[in-house]
Amino acid sequence: MDKITQCQKCSTNVTKDDDLFCCQCGHDLKKEKPKEGGFSFIKICGFIWSIIKQFWKGFLNNLYLILLFVSISYFIFYVIAFFLADDSGNSLYDSKIVDFLKDVAFVIFTGGIFTASLKYLAYIKIFEKEFDRILISEKYTDRLKKSIESITLSEDYFLAQNNLEHIWEVVTLSKYRKAFPDIYEILKRDIKNEFFEKNNIAYYYKNYRKEYNIKITDNHKQVEIQELTRYTIIKRNKDDFEWTFNMRVDKSDSNNGEYPKINFKILNSDSIKFDEKNDIKEEELGDEIIKRVSKTLQGKDEYHIERTVIFSQNLDNDRECIFGCDKIIDDISINIRYGKDLKVIFSPAWKVNYHQENIKELADFNEINYFNRGILLPGEKFKLFIIKV
Repeated sequence: MDKITQCQKCSTNVTKDDDLFCCQCGHDLKKEKPKEGGFSFIKICGFIWSIIKQFWKGFLNNLYLILLFVSISYFIFYVIAFFLADDSGNSLYDSKIVDFLKDVAFVIFTGGIFTASLKYLAYIKIFEKEFDRILISEKYTDRLKKSIESITLSEDYFLAQNNLEHIWEVVTLSKYRKAFPDIYEILKRDIKNEFFEKNNIAYYYKNYRKEYNIKITDNHKQVEIQELTRYTIIKRNKDDFEWTFNMRVDKSDSNNGEYPKINFKILNSDSIKFDEKNDIKEEELGDEIIKRVSKTLQGKDEYHIERTVIFSQNLDNDRECIFGCDKIIDDISINIRYGKDLKVIFSPAWKVNYHQENIKELADFNEINYFNRGILLPGEKFKLFIIKV
């Protein structure tokens, strides 16, 4: 039998199964809702039953918490009964029922803990699956990749590392491997970076002042070069360290080991004295004589040094004087004085720019000055070419 309904707009009776709209006024019959009657006994029972089901479901899901609460409450009662027990033997604490309930409470408590642990592990598993789902999604994978790259390539990350030499080597080799894969293995074998050697970054030099006094000796073939250097060693701490440097000359210019002559002072420490016998080690390497200076400095994070080196060169064999340093230098000045019978040409090292002052032509010698107020990295700094005129 077809369902007859009444249009709510014009009160016309229509068959809803056949007609979607009222034939009289065109009102949409699909949007009509049946009129709700008042409260009925069935509706009230259904409402009460839904509440009971929700309560029962929550009760079962959280039964372990309820049992835990009951067990803990009973344990508190048991402890109170224990302290209230007297010597008469009639206390509640000695009751068999109380003792039995204690065992039951213990069993319930253990079961509750076990159930809570299982639920906790289940939650962890659910979280783990959800976390995996998020991570493998393209949206979050790209974001995480960018975030991780930004962290691992930041200065803070590198400052926390203790293997910067290795990181530098990997980065450098990666760059050359991409450009020259055919010689990668050779580069990997021979690569070396003096700048990142640990002894090179233990300290640096500041306010480096060099003075050269160059003059021809009596035989008119040798020039004697006196090099006076003043500078400050800057360290990060006051730990002991070995301060080292070396000077080398040709055997023919050593005058039977007399040259180079070396002396130094620690201007801000009276306790550190130069000991030529113990602080200088001499060795021969091919046609050269090398004098190595090694001195233990301690107790300060700055040391003001004054160093004097005197050496000789035969102008017929060698007209070049080279200065290089394996430490960072912050601010350098060079003063060169030479006799009227000489000409000295100053040649900066590659990519090192110096400012030049005008040559001063004095009565007995000429003087020229150069300076650089920036930072000079380890390596060669300049050359002096000495010519007899």
